[in-house]
Amino acid sequence: MVAIRPLEKKVNIKKYKYYLLIGVVILILIGVFQSQLRQIGSFIFGVTIDKTIDLIERDNSFNVLIMGKAGGTHDGPDLTDTIIFSRVDVKSKKVDLISLPRDLWIKSEERKINSIYALGQIDGKKGIESTRKVIEEITGQKVDYVIVVDFAGFEKFIDALGGIEVGVETAFIDNEFPIAGKEDDLCGRSEDELELLSTASSQLEAFPCRYKTISFDRGSVEMNGQTALEFVRSRHGTNSEGSDFARSKRQQKVIDGVRDKLFSLGVILNPVKVNELYNIVKDHLEMDIPVEKFDDFVKLAQKMEEGEIKSTVIDYGSEADERFGLVVNPIISEEYRYQWVLIPRKGNGDFSEIHEYIDCIISGNDCLVGETGFVIATPTIKKSEEAN
Repeated sequence: MVAIRPLEKKVNIKKYKYYLLIGVVILILIGVFQSQLRQIGSFIFGVTIDKTIDLIERDNSFNVLIMGKAGGTHDGPDLTDTIIFSRVDVKSKKVDLISLPRDLWIKSEERKINSIYALGQIDGKKGIESTRKVIEEITGQKVDYVIVVDFAGFEKFIDALGGIEVGVETAFIDNEFPIAGKEDDLCGRSEDELELLSTASSQLEAFPCRYKTISFDRGSVEMNGQTALEFVRSRHGTNSEGSDFARSKRQQKVIDGVRDKLFSLGVILNPVKVNELYNIVKDHLEMDIPVEKFDDFVKLAQKMEEGEIKSTVIDYGSEADERFGLVVNPIISEEYRYQWVLIPRKGNGDFSEIHEYIDCIISGNDCLVGETGFVIATPTIKKSEEAN
């Protein structure tokens, strides 16, 4: 039983620093949920609205929902394939980042969680409002603020930094990396062939021109924007690099590279570079937070510099790693519109165990997920402590 892994105008430096932090979050939102980066805490504390002060005085905590979408010309540009529920505890200087799976089925909406924002946007730009309601249903927690980041600025941001250096731990090859703009290409197939292709064993076999092969060798690799994007988004890699868990570990490496480059003396103190990065990031962000309220929480962020960041992923576990999860993959059926989905292991629409687990996490406990439930782990006593 193991734990779930879990900017000829005067430059306004304070404003630009805020957007630089958002730039880091663009990368985080690709799927990284296991980093103990102080920048994450700084970002979350650097953005909020006037009622946050009231929240802090009331219970010393507030919640932020952070979502990432592909944007641009990508297939399904408003699908939020990255969803992070963030609990900020000001008193204890702790931030909990809890990632929810994009394929989680929402019984009350009869669709996957990653489509809620997209449908809300079609219905009078109500994406944030619609998603907030669903996330509160899943987590059992109030969502105070929502931030949505568009991945379209990812490559430009990395290139504007002059590239980054990333340590690749495991070499892999991915023969099914999608080519942007080729999502509907018939690859020279005639209309008569399409019906026959429906029985193909994979999309790669049916439409090979939609994909390309990418590969990475182990070691330190210099990456530009395109290469970094491929590295963090690959989903079909060899050597066990095809899982979301492995993808999150790769993305951690990219965050490390961006952090080192972004907060280097040359970038932060270069007004021209800061302005360039600011202009990239600001065009790829949506939130329900007014800009005039940032300053108060920039000050709060400074106080939280040494705060603790804890990341957790709610998933279906891994037999190979002997990890149990809180969700399961049910048999594909009409109930789920014949889609591959995840539901709570307690049953479709029953989020009670997830509520309890999140309560356990934000209470500061080390919560271990077992086969039928979870327990609060007993803290490990170090030998040096025993000697005292």
